[in-house]
Amino acid sequence: MPPGSKIKLPSDRVPSTIDKNVISEALGLHEIKDDEEDSEASREFLIKTAKTLRLEYRQILKVDNLHSLSSLTRLFLDNNFIERISGLDQLFHLTWLDLSFNRISRIEGLESLQRLEVLGLYANEIERIEHLDHLTKLKVLRLGKNRISSKDDIVYLRILPALRTLSIKENPYCEAEKDWRGFAIALLPNLLYLECHSVTEEDRDLAERKHQGDVFRARNAEEQAREVQEKREEEKASKRRHKAAFVASLRGDSFNDPSSYASSFAYNAHFFTVPKHGSELIMDAGHSKRDANALIP
Repeated sequence: MPPGSKIKLPSDRVPSTIDKNVISEALGLHEIKDDEEDSEASREFLIKTAKTLRLEYRQILKVDNLHSLSSLTRLFLDNNFIERISGLDQLFHLTWLDLSFNRISRIEGLESLQRLEVLGLYANEIERIEHLDHLTKLKVLRLGKNRISSKDDIVYLRILPALRTLSIKENPYCEAEKDWRGFAIALLPNLLYLECHSVTEEDRDLAERKHQGDVFRARNAEEQAREVQEKREEEKASKRRHKAAFVASLRGDSFNDPSSYASSFAYNAHFFTVPKHGSELIMDAGHSKRDANALIP
């Protein structure tokens, strides 16, 4: 079924939700009889300590009620009818997540999965690769058969330092770009496997020569982004220093230090109105009046 097609449930099936019974069945806990002593406690313990949960082919529409599976490392939700990635924020130990063959249109809801190493999103309706920058341990990404149409999405994957295996075939971009394989190999220098084929040194040399302009532009853009980020961080640090100096000046800790005075006065000049010939300093922020002669050299 091509991406974007309307998926309809067979007439003899009904939508399913993830609840305690579904989880118990998937983990094989239905064999624990309710009349057994401590059966409920045993079931809850096994759910809490479960490492793998397989929920494929269950007509699931929404990911929910997984918060009790706090030890889960592998979750399989492929071949369902899920439209949105959600309900995963408590699965901090997850390393493998398969959401292939669903109806997902946007990459989101993965912020808590910082240990994730394998992400399967094959055969969905995703148009843009985004919101993956926090997945610094991600090694395998499967995004084939979606709606990705821009080479900028391939460039974006440079943000994933651990990425080694990638699948992106059967996307509009791959159909429009004749040498999409070479572009991906050139722009992703850490890639070892592309569409299950190993990337050789010869492949990489050829790709980098052919797409050296694209590689240069990507590196230049990254360098500019780093410079902008460094400038922002320096501005934030400077504001923190000035604010700290101003607070210290209000306490009378640093009036004898000209540099501290200059910082605090420069940072807060817009809070004050100093009469040209007056002796009072008026503070807009609701502070008490202070002697302007104590602040003006």
